[in-house]
Amino acid sequence: MLDVVLALWCAGWAGAAAIGLRRYATGASGGGARAVRVPARIVRVERPSSGARRSAGVPVVLAFRDPATGQELTVPTTGAHSGTLDAAWAGREIEVRFPPGQPYRFRMLTRPGQGRWQGLRLPAVAAFFVLAALLVRLSFVAGYGLGLLGLGVLWTAALGTALRASLREYRRRRALLASSGTADGEIVAVLEDERRDDDGHVHVSYTPVVTFTPPGAPTVTGVPAPGSATSRHHHRDALGLWIPVHYATADPSVFHLDGASDRATTTCGLIALFPFVLAGVALMVVGAGALAG
Repeated sequence: MLDVVLALWCAGWAGAAAIGLRRYATGASGGGARAVRVPARIVRVERPSSGARRSAGVPVVLAFRDPATGQELTVPTTGAHSGTLDAAWAGREIEVRFPPGQPYRFRMLTRPGQGRWQGLRLPAVAAFFVLAALLVRLSFVAGYGLGLLGLGVLWTAALGTALRASLREYRRRRALLASSGTADGEIVAVLEDERRDDDGHVHVSYTPVVTFTPPGAPTVTGVPAPGSATSRHHHRDALGLWIPVHYATADPSVFHLDGASDRATTTCGLIALFPFVLAGVALMVVGAGALAG
């Protein structure tokens, strides 16, 4: 009976992986080698509405050319598929990607190489579950040590990859903010996100939207990164408040409202990943010890 369940489990996830790989190879998922990636330019920045969700980001109007037809498109970023832009100004150059022949299904990219492997998420998750099932089955033959060792390897590899990506982003942000300027900013909107707890109580979190103008540059409209502002900024009554904004002179899309909060949040995020990586290492050690015994 166990073999039948595991076979069905593996077959289901293998099918999901095959579908994901096919969509990735054809560009249907928006990613992959065949996805079209073209430069885009922000031609107009819209002010977010107070009460909107944080995931909406800063709405803008983009202009880019469809290489298949040569047509210049000017489109708003109102669709849920278009992605989130946390900082925008007129004339900002970004990149968009879309499936071949479907330019209106574009997604915004703000960093080189961003989203290049996004279409492989489903195949990667499916492969993880298939390998985990095979390890469970083999552990009945070779002992539980093999299962623990294999799961430890998979777990450590996955969390180690996440930690490496987070560390790379942390270093990039710190390097940019090493040369920063300060400008007076105004909170022009307050975004709201609701969360319901297990008892049915609704909790609302507030995120400010700030505008500031670096010297000799266009006005920037941005949503601070999580944890880069103090609690007084995350309040409904913060609307209209004037505050100092600290931004990277090389890239004003990287900014914060409070340096101490920004550093503490990014550092704590990295530290929080370490115990999970160590848990994977511990599984490998215990599994290897069981096999050796």
